[in-house]
Amino acid sequence: MAATTSTTLSAEVKTAYDADYLIAAQSANYHDGLCDVRDFKGGMRGSVKEFPIVESLQPATTALTDGTDVTPVLLRASAITVTLAEYGNAVQPTRFLGAVAYVDVYKQAAEAVGYNMAESMDLVVRGVMGKGARVQYATGSARSSQATTNKISSALVMRWVTLARGLKVPAYPDGLYAAVIHPYVHYDMLQDSVLQTLSQYQDPDMLMNGEIGHWGGLRFIVSP
Repeated sequence: MAATTSTTLSAEVKTAYDADYLIAAQSANYHDGLCDVRDFKGGMRGSVKEFPIVESLQPATTALTDGTDVTPVLLRASAITVTLAEYGNAVQPTRFLGAVAYVDVYKQAAEAVGYNMAESMDLVVRGVMGKGARVQYATGSARSSQATTNKISSALVMRWVTLARGLKVPAYPDGLYAAVIHPYVHYDMLQDSVLQTLSQYQDPDMLMNGEIGHWGGLRFIVSP
Protein backbone atom coordinates (compact mmCIF):
# COMPACT_ATOMS: atom_id res chain seq x y z
CA MET A 1 0.00 0.00 0.00
CA ALA A 2 1.40 3.39 -1.03
CA ALA A 3 0.98 6.05 1.72
CA THR A 4 1.13 9.72 0.84
CA THR A 5 3.10 11.43 3.60
CA SER A 6 4.26 14.93 4.41
CA THR A 7 7.51 14.08 2.67
CA THR A 8 5.68 13.11 -0.49
CA LEU A 9 3.81 16.43 -0.60
CA SER A 10 6.60 18.52 0.88
CA ALA A 11 5.75 21.39 -1.45
CA GLU A 12 2.41 21.69 0.32
CA VAL A 13 3.76 21.44 3.87
CA LYS A 14 5.13 24.84 4.90
CA THR A 15 5.93 26.78 8.07
CA ALA A 16 2.98 28.12 10.01
CA TYR A 17 3.39 31.77 10.96
CA ASP A 18 1.91 33.47 14.02
CA ALA A 19 1.04 37.14 13.63
CA ASP A 20 1.17 37.62 17.40
CA TYR A 21 4.67 38.62 18.48
CA LEU A 22 6.66 39.15 21.65
CA ILE A 23 9.30 41.75 22.42
CA ALA A 24 12.24 40.22 24.25
CA ALA A 25 13.88 41.27 27.51
CA GLN A 26 11.53 43.98 28.69
CA SER A 27 11.92 45.04 32.29
CA ALA A 28 9.82 47.46 34.29
CA ASN A 29 11.01 51.00 34.89
CA TYR A 30 11.88 51.98 38.43
CA HIS A 31 13.85 55.21 38.73
CA ASP A 32 11.54 57.65 36.98
CA GLY A 33 8.94 57.06 39.68
CA LEU A 34 11.30 58.61 42.23
CA CYS A 35 11.42 61.95 40.40
CA ASP A 36 9.15 64.91 39.78
CA VAL A 37 8.67 66.88 36.58
CA ARG A 38 9.15 70.64 37.01
CA ASP A 39 7.54 73.13 34.63
CA PHE A 40 8.66 76.73 34.30
CA LYS A 41 5.91 79.31 34.68
CA GLY A 42 5.11 81.07 31.42
CA GLY A 43 6.86 78.38 29.38
CA MET A 44 10.21 80.19 29.28
CA ARG A 45 12.65 78.58 26.88
CA GLY A 46 16.32 77.88 27.36
CA SER A 47 18.89 75.09 27.20
CA VAL A 48 19.88 75.45 30.86
CA LYS A 49 17.41 75.57 33.76
CA GLU A 50 18.26 76.84 37.21
CA PHE A 51 16.30 75.87 40.32
CA PRO A 52 16.83 78.06 43.43
CA ILE A 53 16.85 76.38 46.83
CA VAL A 54 16.35 78.50 49.95
CA GLU A 55 18.11 77.29 53.08
CA SER A 56 16.10 76.88 56.27
CA LEU A 57 16.52 79.50 58.99
CA GLN A 58 17.95 78.51 62.35
CA PRO A 59 15.18 77.83 64.90
CA ALA A 60 14.34 80.84 67.08
CA THR A 61 14.44 79.57 70.66
CA THR A 62 15.06 82.87 72.46
CA ALA A 63 12.03 84.79 73.72
CA LEU A 64 11.43 88.23 72.23
CA THR A 65 11.62 91.33 74.42
CA ASP A 66 8.55 93.50 74.60
CA GLY A 67 9.11 96.77 72.74
CA THR A 68 12.24 95.58 70.93
CA ASP A 69 12.31 94.89 67.21
CA VAL A 70 13.21 91.45 65.94
CA THR A 71 16.82 91.30 64.74
CA PRO A 72 16.86 90.31 61.05
CA VAL A 73 18.93 87.33 59.97
CA LEU A 74 20.37 86.52 56.56
CA LEU A 75 18.36 84.50 54.10
CA ARG A 76 20.67 82.25 52.12
CA ALA A 77 20.05 80.36 48.92
CA SER A 78 21.80 78.09 46.48
CA ALA A 79 20.93 76.91 42.99
CA ILE A 80 20.91 73.67 41.06
CA THR A 81 21.62 74.00 37.34
CA VAL A 82 20.24 71.45 34.90
CA THR A 83 21.43 71.34 31.30
CA LEU A 84 18.69 70.04 29.02
CA ALA A 85 19.39 67.35 26.43
CA GLU A 86 17.45 65.36 23.87
CA TYR A 87 17.50 61.59 23.53
CA GLY A 88 15.81 59.25 21.09
CA ASN A 89 15.85 56.31 18.70
CA ALA A 90 13.95 55.67 15.48
CA VAL A 91 13.21 52.81 13.10
CA GLN A 92 12.17 53.20 9.47
CA PRO A 93 10.03 50.39 7.99
CA THR A 94 9.51 50.64 4.25
CA ARG A 95 6.10 50.57 2.59
CA PHE A 96 7.09 47.34 0.83
CA LEU A 97 7.88 45.69 4.16
CA GLY A 98 4.50 46.77 5.51
CA ALA A 99 2.79 45.29 2.44
CA VAL A 100 4.45 41.87 2.46
CA ALA A 101 5.10 41.16 6.17
CA TYR A 102 2.72 38.74 7.90
CA VAL A 103 2.72 40.88 11.07
CA ASP A 104 1.90 44.53 11.62
CA VAL A 105 5.41 45.96 11.40
CA TYR A 106 4.22 49.49 12.15
CA LYS A 107 2.71 48.31 15.43
CA GLN A 108 5.94 46.46 16.19
CA ALA A 109 7.97 49.58 15.52
CA ALA A 110 5.71 51.76 17.68
CA GLU A 111 5.90 49.37 20.64
CA ALA A 112 9.66 48.87 20.34
CA VAL A 113 10.39 52.60 20.12
CA GLY A 114 7.93 53.41 22.91
CA TYR A 115 9.52 50.94 25.29
CA ASN A 116 12.98 52.07 24.26
CA MET A 117 12.02 55.63 25.22
CA ALA A 118 10.83 54.53 28.67
CA GLU A 119 13.91 52.39 29.30
CA SER A 120 16.26 55.13 28.08
CA MET A 121 14.64 57.71 30.38
CA ASP A 122 14.97 55.29 33.28
CA LEU A 123 18.70 54.94 32.66
CA VAL A 124 19.17 58.70 32.29
CA VAL A 125 17.35 59.33 35.56
CA ARG A 126 19.42 56.64 37.27
CA GLY A 127 22.60 58.45 36.28
CA VAL A 128 21.35 61.69 37.83
CA MET A 129 20.21 59.94 41.01
CA GLY A 130 23.62 58.33 41.41
CA LYS A 131 25.44 61.64 41.68
CA GLY A 132 26.77 62.93 44.98
CA ALA A 133 29.88 62.54 47.09
CA ARG A 134 28.29 61.14 50.26
CA VAL A 135 28.92 57.38 50.46
CA GLN A 136 28.34 54.93 53.29
CA TYR A 137 30.14 51.57 53.41
CA ALA A 138 29.45 48.54 55.54
CA THR A 139 32.90 48.93 57.04
CA GLY A 140 35.77 51.33 56.57
CA SER A 141 35.72 54.39 54.33
CA ALA A 142 36.69 53.03 50.90
CA ARG A 143 35.36 50.53 48.39
CA SER A 144 38.68 48.68 48.53
CA SER A 145 38.08 47.88 52.19
CA GLN A 146 34.89 45.93 51.43
CA ALA A 147 34.92 42.13 51.53
CA THR A 148 32.44 39.45 50.47
CA THR A 149 31.22 39.32 54.06
CA ASN A 150 30.24 43.02 54.05
CA LYS A 151 26.63 42.56 53.00
CA ILE A 152 23.50 44.58 53.60
CA SER A 153 22.06 44.05 57.05
CA SER A 154 19.36 45.41 59.32
CA ALA A 155 21.98 47.44 61.23
CA LEU A 156 23.22 48.98 57.97
CA VAL A 157 19.68 49.93 56.96
CA MET A 158 19.10 51.61 60.31
CA ARG A 159 22.38 53.52 59.92
CA TRP A 160 21.20 54.90 56.54
CA VAL A 161 17.82 55.94 57.87
CA THR A 162 19.33 57.50 60.99
CA LEU A 163 21.81 59.47 58.88
CA ALA A 164 19.05 60.72 56.57
CA ARG A 165 16.87 61.81 59.48
CA GLY A 166 19.81 63.48 61.23
CA LEU A 167 20.55 65.49 58.07
CA LYS A 168 16.85 66.46 57.77
CA VAL A 169 16.55 64.77 54.37
CA PRO A 170 12.92 65.17 53.19
CA ALA A 171 11.02 61.89 53.25
CA TYR A 172 7.98 60.82 51.28
CA PRO A 173 4.54 61.84 52.64
CA ASP A 174 4.31 58.57 54.58
CA GLY A 175 7.56 59.37 56.41
CA LEU A 176 9.62 56.72 54.59
CA TYR A 177 12.69 56.92 52.39
CA ALA A 178 13.33 54.81 49.28
CA ALA A 179 16.31 52.73 48.14
CA VAL A 180 16.84 51.04 44.79
CA ILE A 181 18.77 47.78 45.19
CA HIS A 182 20.07 45.13 42.80
CA PRO A 183 18.47 41.66 42.86
CA TYR A 184 21.74 40.29 44.23
CA VAL A 185 21.50 42.70 47.15
CA HIS A 186 17.93 41.54 47.69
CA TYR A 187 19.26 38.00 47.89
CA ASP A 188 21.74 39.10 50.56
CA MET A 189 18.91 40.81 52.43
CA LEU A 190 17.04 37.54 52.65
CA GLN A 191 20.02 35.98 54.45
CA ASP A 192 19.69 38.48 57.33
CA SER A 193 17.57 37.00 60.12
CA VAL A 194 15.90 40.36 60.80
CA LEU A 195 15.32 41.41 57.20
CA GLN A 196 13.80 38.01 56.44
CA THR A 197 10.62 39.42 58.03
CA LEU A 198 10.44 42.14 55.36
CA SER A 199 7.22 40.75 53.92
CA GLN A 200 5.48 41.29 57.26
CA TYR A 201 5.98 45.05 56.98
CA GLN A 202 4.50 45.58 53.53
CA ASP A 203 1.72 48.05 52.93
CA PRO A 204 -1.29 46.90 50.90
CA ASP A 205 -0.64 49.77 48.46
CA MET A 206 2.81 49.71 46.92
CA LEU A 207 3.80 53.18 45.76
CA MET A 208 6.56 52.39 43.28
CA ASN A 209 7.44 49.91 40.54
CA GLY A 210 9.50 47.00 41.80
CA GLU A 211 8.79 47.74 45.45
CA ILE A 212 9.01 44.67 47.69
CA GLY A 213 8.10 46.32 50.99
CA HIS A 214 9.69 48.49 53.65
CA TRP A 215 11.61 48.03 56.86
CA GLY A 216 13.06 50.44 59.41
CA GLY A 217 11.81 53.51 57.57
CA LEU A 218 13.16 52.52 54.14
CA ARG A 219 11.23 51.33 51.09
CA PHE A 220 13.07 48.74 49.00
CA ILE A 221 12.81 48.71 45.21
CA VAL A 222 14.47 45.85 43.32
CA SER A 223 15.84 46.80 39.90
CA PRO A 224 18.17 44.89 37.54
